[in-house]
Amino acid sequence: MFWTKQVAIDQTQEKRNLLEQFGLTSALEEHLMGYMTEQNFSKGAIVLREGDNGDSLYFVAHGVLKVFKLNSKGEQKEITTMHPGDFFGEISLLQRKPRTSTVIAETDCRLYEIVRKRSLDFLIADNQSFKEELELAILKRRNNDAY
Repeated sequence: MFWTKQVAIDQTQEKRNLLEQFGLTSALEEHLMGYMTEQNFSKGAIVLREGDNGDSLYFVAHGVLKVFKLNSKGEQKEITTMHPGDFFGEISLLQRKPRTSTVIAETDCRLYEIVRKRSLDFLIADNQSFKEELELAILKRRNNDAY
């Protein structure tokens, strides 16, 4: 019983730490944490593939991921590495476009995924700082030609 409670407390704190960068109110943070589902990927697993439809946002809690993009010759080119605290998937989530890159687990990874739901759309619409942070990430990645 104690072990289960401790795991739940650790996951709650882990989610809170991942959302800290957005400057959300406690109420909004709690709401969003309720929609974060743990996803585990083994080393070498494809988390998402360029060109696939996407309606979710991922937060890296543990592990390392490599991000690849197809070049003009159709070859996979590594463009960046994701570490704990990073997030990805915001382009498909906000712009409702196909995935712009392929993400592969470099190590065993634990991610938290938020799938688009009315509540997430509501959160994005009603929380300017959260939306701006996601949009800023899109601009940075485009300027770096990362995605």
